[in-house]
Amino acid sequence: MFSALQVVAVDTLAVAGSEPTYTYWKPGYYDSIPKSKMIIADTLPSYDAMLSRYQSKEFEYIESISDKLSFFDKLLDRIGTFFSSLFPAPNTNFNENIFNILAVVGGIIFVFLAYKFFISRKRVYIHHEQEEEELQQIDFVEKNLLRVDVGAYLSEALQQKNYALAIRYLHLMNIQLLGRKGIVQWNQSKTNSELMEEVDNVALKNEFLACAALFDYVWFGGFGITATSFAKYEEQFVQFQRRWS
Repeated sequence: MFSALQVVAVDTLAVAGSEPTYTYWKPGYYDSIPKSKMIIADTLPSYDAMLSRYQSKEFEYIESISDKLSFFDKLLDRIGTFFSSLFPAPNTNFNENIFNILAVVGGIIFVFLAYKFFISRKRVYIHHEQEEEELQQIDFVEKNLLRVDVGAYLSEALQQKNYALAIRYLHLMNIQLLGRKGIVQWNQSKTNSELMEEVDNVALKNEFLACAALFDYVWFGGFGITATSFAKYEEQFVQFQRRWS
């Protein structure tokens, strides 16, 4: 059973048969809407006061800061970034001044090591090139020992103050003497001991081996010798050559 109110409501909807309409253009329609409070201009802060709020350090952007940094500050920043990428950040608070000092010291060490690397590399290359030329020259002299003028190579080594090389040429002059006299059969692959196996004269053999031992000491020992020490060593080779020439 429907109540009278329900019947009236149903009849009303049935009669209307459409959505309700609103007359937005009628006067006073919007009077029921609450009005918002007006913003009074006098209550707003002045432009200068508002601008000052954004002049603090946290509102400075990287672009504006980088323009103000000096060359030294930029260098410290780059060094700090480099070392930060190498070492993890410490958990404890680290004094910024100490970190800057360490960064500068690390940068100086890095530059020094880089300089030493390139300079040393250049010197090693030059030294290696000189050694290659020296070994090629020795190889040529040894292969043609019975035909070349070893004295000319000895003079060149002395002009260059390469006393170890001069001792080697003195030793080759001893072998050249014995080879030209037919006492030994020279071959570049032969050792001093193999050469002396061909010698019957005991005195000659002992004196030659004494000179050979001196050559081994200077050449293979890698000891730097002076002009004074060379003159002392040279005398032993000269005496051998005078006696057995």
